[in-house]
Amino acid sequence: MSIGGHVIARTSDGSYYAWGLNHVGQLGDGTTASALTPIALRTEGTALEGKTLSQVVAGSTTTLALDSSGVVYSWGDNKYGMLGNGTYVDSPVPTPVPTPAGSPMAGKTIVHIGASGHTMGAVASDGSVFGWGSNPTTDYYEGESAMWKVPVLVNTAGTSLEGKHITQFRTGLHRLVLASDGSMYTWGYNASYQLGNGTKVFSPTPSSPMSVASYAFDGVPVALDAERRGTVPAHAPGVVDVTATFEGRTETVVGGYTYQDVPDAPTELTAVPSAGSPQTSIDVTWNNPAYTGRSAITGNPIKYRKAGDLEWSEAADSQIDGLLPGRTYEVVVHSQNSFGLSVASETASVTTTPDVTLAMLTVSLSDPLTPVVQGDTAQFTVTGANTYGDPLPVAPEDVELRSTVGRDVGTGTSMAFDTAGTRTVTATVGSVSGTVEVTASPRYIVTWDENWPDADAPSSDTVSADTLVELPDPSAAGWVITGWNTAAQGDGTPVTTSTPLADIADGPNVTLYARWERRTLELSLSKDRVAAGEAATITATANGSFGTTTDATAETEFSSLDDVATFTDGSVVSTTAGAHVLEGVFDGAVARTTVTVGPSSVDSLTLTPSATTVDQGGSLTFTAVGHDEYGNSIELDPAQAKLTSDVDTDVATGMTMRFPSASRHVVTLTYGDVKTSVTIEVRPGKTASKPQGLVASKPQGLVATGGTAAVALGSTAVALLLLGCVLLLRRRIRRDAH
Repeated sequence: MSIGGHVIARTSDGSYYAWGLNHVGQLGDGTTASALTPIALRTEGTALEGKTLSQVVAGSTTTLALDSSGVVYSWGDNKYGMLGNGTYVDSPVPTPVPTPAGSPMAGKTIVHIGASGHTMGAVASDGSVFGWGSNPTTDYYEGESAMWKVPVLVNTAGTSLEGKHITQFRTGLHRLVLASDGSMYTWGYNASYQLGNGTKVFSPTPSSPMSVASYAFDGVPVALDAERRGTVPAHAPGVVDVTATFEGRTETVVGGYTYQDVPDAPTELTAVPSAGSPQTSIDVTWNNPAYTGRSAITGNPIKYRKAGDLEWSEAADSQIDGLLPGRTYEVVVHSQNSFGLSVASETASVTTTPDVTLAMLTVSLSDPLTPVVQGDTAQFTVTGANTYGDPLPVAPEDVELRSTVGRDVGTGTSMAFDTAGTRTVTATVGSVSGTVEVTASPRYIVTWDENWPDADAPSSDTVSADTLVELPDPSAAGWVITGWNTAAQGDGTPVTTSTPLADIADGPNVTLYARWERRTLELSLSKDRVAAGEAATITATANGSFGTTTDATAETEFSSLDDVATFTDGSVVSTTAGAHVLEGVFDGAVARTTVTVGPSSVDSLTLTPSATTVDQGGSLTFTAVGHDEYGNSIELDPAQAKLTSDVDTDVATGMTMRFPSASRHVVTLTYGDVKTSVTIEVRPGKTASKPQGLVASKPQGLVATGGTAAVALGSTAVALLLLGCVLLLRRRIRRDAH
């Protein structure tokens, strides 16, 4: 803590607070208003922002600060150059003490500062001492008067301080320094033994003071510690003598110390409203106490608060302004002397006159939890207030309600809402008005006309929404609904679940008519070409309600026009090859499609020769046809068909086979894994004797059947001739075969 004409205090967390006089800005808060209670030392927006302070000291009207980097700051009174900034201009906010190049403190790191009266001092880390202000090196009561508006070096050459490393500095009417070896030195004013050297002689140069053995205040000794420090003993207020013993003698200063006391509290405190209406000020009067604490009353701080509040506010004057009308306030007053403040006086209470001038209206639904619905009549609560927000009563008969929707009807503080939607309701009393937004939920009576000769009578629904939630889906044999509209002829406004009912309603009434179209059906196959016995999926798709489609497969009756197909669970199968027309019937709608059925794989073969008998050496042509398991014919690929014979000498070329030898031949057709056979009778060939190179022709009347029929011609010669011809013919045939 440091005390001058104001107080600087440091808390355990390193924060600094200031209070007291501030007429030249010594509190550093940017103002010149004195503070009766501690305020935080201002750093924000000043040179101290972001700095860590290691020391703050108070002079009479000037304050010094030292940060952790060794920079000195000053603020407050600068009448004698105490700010050290080269001017005599006061500063209400902290500014650094300049140390330009070439100045005594340039390049120095300050480790300690001191301030008292109008003299400032600083000690550098190298032990040098600097001063500025009024007579910083001597004293402004004696010696040459001097004012230094920048720091100057204290000259120690030829004095007791020469060679000493100074660590601390104190200044007042005299100067006091402490060296690193623990020795102490003083100089300056000494009229009251301030130098501690046993004399009252002024000393312009430093000297070591005498050691005081003991002190006594009004005969009560002071207990001193090893550093010769002690506490002034308690005593009743008044002036007492002080006795000091040093170097074998005793000196008594008559009336050397005055014990002071705080004054008593003021009496007869009154607080009354100031003149005027509304009354926002109060006048405070009091009497100062008879007991002033042996010191003159220097002020009477006034505090006030609104009844019920915890915090007090300080009044600048005995007339307290800026209060609210119609409130009760509490007021206390203190007496203040140079020693301190008295306790608070008894509390005076005063109530300002209310302001009854209507300045604003608040409008709200009387039952805000109940939704407003189209067609309802809602009740409103209208309250008034003055400029300060104090409630004022409003008579319902004085209220006029209006709405931004022309069909709404207001009566007193109630209003009927004929339409749905949001509107602004305005309440007016005289020239003052207030508004509230009200949303009336829709409530429509919707009539559904199915618009069909056999339909039921129209039905009605109450809809409490801006749009329809869902649309009815009526049915009629062979027909489907395509939608609803506002005209029976179907040429009205189409209506969906997104159509605003307000656009098609007649007040709260809406009539809607159904629109229809005939049922249609479409058949589709998963395959339009299948093998015999292979199933294809058949799907029946019908038009549905409101432009949709529906899968009607399960409800559709299927058939084939040629009655060769089987339908099971949405699939169709036919074992008959060919194109088949399929038909589906659903809800009166008929649809057809065609499926082409091809034969399946070859299951059997039919081999047909051009003849079943042939003469030896002749050829036959064979025709082959395949069949699937259902008997459907299959055209064979000639490249895959192979003819073979059980007679090795038979020769096959494609589907033709030549038979060189006579006998029963089995011809086999192989097609993949399937085979079939046919038996061919090859007859031995017969020829008449003829010259070499001639082709024998059949004798008339002979048939080659595989046996020999002889016809006796009646003579042995003829028989022998015929036998010779036969033998000759067989011999030629064998030759041709080889």
